[in-house]
Amino acid sequence: MLGYITIIQWTYTLPSLIFYYYFTILLTYEICIKKNHEYNNGFYPLILLKSYADIITITNSFLTLRLPRHSIFSNFYLNNQYLASVQYFETGLTNTIMYIISFLISFNRFIAIKYPLRYSFWFSSKIVKIYILLSILFGFVIGYLIITFKPYYKWNDYIGVYYISFKDKYIGIFTVFYTLFFFLPIAITATIMNLISAYELSKYRKSISIETKKELYLFFYTVINFIAFLIFFLYFSFRSCHIIFNIPILQKIALISAPWIIDIETFGLFYSLLIIWYVLYIFINFLLVRHYGI
Repeated sequence: MLGYITIIQWTYTLPSLIFYYYFTILLTYEICIKKNHEYNNGFYPLILLKSYADIITITNSFLTLRLPRHSIFSNFYLNNQYLASVQYFETGLTNTIMYIISFLISFNRFIAIKYPLRYSFWFSSKIVKIYILLSILFGFVIGYLIITFKPYYKWNDYIGVYYISFKDKYIGIFTVFYTLFFFLPIAITATIMNLISAYELSKYRKSISIETKKELYLFFYTVINFIAFLIFFLYFSFRSCHIIFNIPILQKIALISAPWIIDIETFGLFYSLLIIWYVLYIFINFLLVRHYGI
């Protein structure tokens, strides 16, 4: 039987997912078909890639992780263990893409604010396509490596749910390596870039020009994205600490919080972007009316 918290979570998940699909289709049309220069730049193609990663993550998580976790069609999942591999291949692929995109968004704002004259090089159409291609390729590599550790569905007596475990116990070493040598350096570098960007923006906090305020709002989204990124890092850190020091409570916290962390990283950032877009639209129109009478 579903608990109240789960019902609340599913109540906003399904309509939000439909809305997110609709948004992704519209953004795809603007960037890939219409070639709208307002969106076909160095920033929004990264948002588009993240949108695809998000909707795939949410859909796959709902079908292959959340349903069995609440004992819905549990026998079906136990009899079709390949779905565990599907879940973790997709997780490795899209999570890696989301990590890299979070880093690239921080890098994007860092270059735009600190070195604006170099922005056209680092985020030209060609370079952005290379970023996207490398993100996807690296995601495929991580996804493939994860499923070689043989994921499968099992019952966890400690927290009372079905979840996915691994037959190959070396998954622990891989998780620690992945966290310390991939995730941690990205988190540290992104932190440094965001701090520098914040300092540079603070110099122009009294300016009310359209470009300055636009940078401010986009940087605000970058900060929110970075916070969600750090929450993901905390999740993997808990898992790694459990593996290294055998602390079951950390594994329990990680497993229970996983659906909420996914929602923060996907829906939370999605709605944050929409709010920032709306505020930016209102502000630009205000300035145009105030200064130019448009």
